[in-house]
Amino acid sequence: MMKITIEISIICIMLLGTITATSGCTQEENFLDSNNSNQITTSNGNYVVVDTGQNSCYDNSELISYPEPGESFYGQDAQYNSNQPSYQNNGDGTVTDLNTGLTWQQTPANRGLSWNEAAEYCEALELGGYDDWHMPTTKEMFSISDFSLGWPYLDTTYFDIAGNTVSKDEQYWADPYVGTTVEGGTDAAFGINHGTGHIKAYAAFVSGPMGNYVRAVRGESYGVNAFMDNGDGTITDEATGLMWQQGDSGTGLDWEEALSYAENLELAGYDDWRLPNVKELQSIVDYTKSPSAYDTANLGPAIDTDFFDITELPEGTTNTDPDYGYFWTSTSAYFGPQDPDYYYAWYVAFGTAVNGEGVDFHGAGGVRYDTKVEGGPACEEPERAYNYVRCVRGGLNDNLSPEKPETPEGPSSGETGTEYTYTTSTNDPEGEQVYYLFDWGDDTNSGWLGPCDSGDEVSTSHTWDSTGSFEIKVKAKDTNDIQSEWSDPLSISMPKSSSFLSQVYDFIEEKPVFTLVAGGISIAIIFIIWKVLFAIG
Repeated sequence: MMKITIEISIICIMLLGTITATSGCTQEENFLDSNNSNQITTSNGNYVVVDTGQNSCYDNSELISYPEPGESFYGQDAQYNSNQPSYQNNGDGTVTDLNTGLTWQQTPANRGLSWNEAAEYCEALELGGYDDWHMPTTKEMFSISDFSLGWPYLDTTYFDIAGNTVSKDEQYWADPYVGTTVEGGTDAAFGINHGTGHIKAYAAFVSGPMGNYVRAVRGESYGVNAFMDNGDGTITDEATGLMWQQGDSGTGLDWEEALSYAENLELAGYDDWRLPNVKELQSIVDYTKSPSAYDTANLGPAIDTDFFDITELPEGTTNTDPDYGYFWTSTSAYFGPQDPDYYYAWYVAFGTAVNGEGVDFHGAGGVRYDTKVEGGPACEEPERAYNYVRCVRGGLNDNLSPEKPETPEGPSSGETGTEYTYTTSTNDPEGEQVYYLFDWGDDTNSGWLGPCDSGDEVSTSHTWDSTGSFEIKVKAKDTNDIQSEWSDPLSISMPKSSSFLSQVYDFIEEKPVFTLVAGGISIAIIFIIWKVLFAIG
């Protein structure tokens, strides 16, 4: 009872803690919710590939500063900006993507469904005054994936997750799969896992605890390619505006080699080729094809071979070859919250996505990640450190990102329950106003603060509720949502609590005998109080 009483006291004190911010900026707001007046930036029928949101660079294992041209690991996702994610909360349970024009169900169906049950749910849904909701396609569902921070791969400022906490099983139904998988046989369908970021084929008939979730969508057709052969070894997708290498690297490369290959490619008179990010590469998947298709009309790699060339394999090999059809992207990944090192990068499987026995497991068109270099930490599947490359050019925003913010300045140690203030600043190359986001290292952040004039300092405060060591870092973005890389971190420690009750609680936790005695005394006191109140009554 004593323990419970103390815990209640501590919780009350925690609830009184606040996060405040002051700065020399003109105003302060959460900019993610301030763009409701924005207009949709695409006309109906266009295929706008939304940027991944990734804004930090990594080598084969950890965070690094942005590489310069010619340096190792130059040309990765964070160094190129395209259509930045932009949403509008409509206040009626729906969210509009201002890039694609699609309107989404904000809160998904919170129960496990089979694919058929999910499709029926979407068809029957009436929400926000609309009844024309449908099951998302794989490309529609992947368009809202967010690769800025890792788990969850979703902007939870706008989109609710299915459960109370994010898990690795946050899967949402999409297209039926035309192939044959180990789990689903000929009855499989793709799901996008917004817990881990993957696209994988699941058994479509499974429901209940093992079923998937669904997030309904409405809007005009999205994700339809319009390829044109330029006759010079390149293919233009007139729907997205991206130009693609018609062939591929012809051999498997590790991730660093893949970046270098793309940056050094000269083709059709262009030298601005790059390794595509995961959303760009997924945009050219043909989900009507699979090397394991049960219908001969659907047999083939998951790419339109009327336009794209596929490297022929040596005689006697099959599409279950470990490297066949796997293509690197420039987007880094990590295994999960328990392992924050970036040993991994995303790839797209245009051939059969096989398991260790060489049979279709995840589905052609699946999006997975694996180790960037041979000998790196392996995922649950066998390593595929050598994958092909198909380069891309175009589709970029010429606007430059703000410079890397200064390392936050402020106390490097303190006590829990006490508010501390930290300051930073940065400059924008075009002189645009900027917003700042502080990551406190305790799974919370400040929200976007600003706008601030380029070069102005911003200060904000935070209170830590638990002891431990933390790293504070900050990033900036301009008024076009182009984000900077993260600042160098400031390491801080919160070695003790400033709360007397918390210290008493810690003492009790360390003294089991005292806990029993204190609990007995508490029960006795409560009994006496109850008797007195009963007598008075």
